[in-house]
Amino acid sequence: MDKPARPAGTLEQFDTFAACKQIRVPLVDLFGNPMPAAGMWYYQLREKLR
Repeated sequence: MDKPARPAGTLEQFDTFAACKQIRVPLVDLFGNPMPAAGMWYYQLREKLR
């Protein structure tokens, strides 16, 4: 089997994102899991109503 092709180039373009400071969102422990679920439900409902 052949190895999968790897993209050519360097990763310096991603160093900008690595240098960004991460912020802590308040109440993420309380609403962390239900919020993405509610967002997915909203967009699924929106697509079905189109």
